[in-house]
Amino acid sequence: RLNKELWERGAYILPRSEVRDRLIADYFRICHPCYPILDKRKFLHSVKTNTFSHILIQSVLMVAATHCDVSILQNAGYIRRHEAVEIFYKRARSLFDGDVEPDKMINMQSMFLLQFWWRAPIWKRAWWCLYIRDRQCSSSLGKPVIIRNEDCDVEELTPDDFADD
Repeated sequence: RLNKELWERGAYILPRSEVRDRLIADYFRICHPCYPILDKRKFLHSVKTNTFSHILIQSVLMVAATHCDVSILQNAGYIRRHEAVEIFYKRARSLFDGDVEPDKMINMQSMFLLQFWWRAPIWKRAWWCLYIRDRQCSSSLGKPVIIRNEDCDVEELTPDDFADD
């Protein structure tokens, strides 16, 4: 079901197919093994046949954008990861609020995926504060670190993260 107002506001916009497909591949490579909430074969078939749920694909793209290589997002025209994640979130949320998806299971899957949105760059700063504090405590107490580098997929801080300070 398409909603003309949401269409005009851009809720149905998707990145070019090569970017979309790379994001979907990253979603299934990185996120899906931990949270297998989607039927992979069914979802990929819906993308291939252009019968996908718009809210679900926007949700998948949002989650993928939080973990993919930033060059994929830059290739799609986004300057920063947060910008891409926020845009995918807002599109999916608009579709959810517009009640365009009749399938309750798809709505539930989308809401599960959307809970991964960090909402603001301040979360990135909070994460890195915890990461640094973990290193400080480990060093001063002679104990192993709790946060392992391989468990961290949050972008490194940039000077832009401190523009307001």
